[in-house]
Amino acid sequence: MQLSTGVGAGRLRRGWLAGIMPPLVELLLVLAAIAVMLPAFQRVAEIGAGRDRRFAEVGFWIKGLPEPVLPAVCAAYATLVEASVRERLCGAVDGASTAPSLSKPPSVLMQAVSRSAHAFLAPVIDAEARLSGLRLQQREGIGELRGLADAIAAIEAE
Repeated sequence: MQLSTGVGAGRLRRGWLAGIMPPLVELLLVLAAIAVMLPAFQRVAEIGAGRDRRFAEVGFWIKGLPEPVLPAVCAAYATLVEASVRERLCGAVDGASTAPSLSKPPSVLMQAVSRSAHAFLAPVIDAEARLSGLRLQQREGIGELRGLADAIAAIEAE
């Protein structure tokens, strides 16, 4: 009598149904859990933007951000950069044979920083203008005092 020591020697062959049953049972249990939990999510959906519109889309919209400056910087400074970095950042950009001085930041970057700062400050300046108008109305007694206070608090919260 010869004994086998192979890996699959002690394994019994089962039908294809035995192999598919555990994932099928798991899928059915997941679907049942979703069906049980779904009504609870309906209550969450009714909240909408939340108490005091806490989850509403508020905040500032930033407009006027500069265009990407990497292509312009690559065109001017590609010759000063190591080849592997140049290929990764700039691709196949033909840089000028003589790059400008590195004693000061590139003018393209300085303009982009200036435009970015202006773009981020514009909503704050606009909010300050709205606040001053509402405070003026509040001092002069124009409009409902509580409504003006709520509007001021909403702008300050933003």
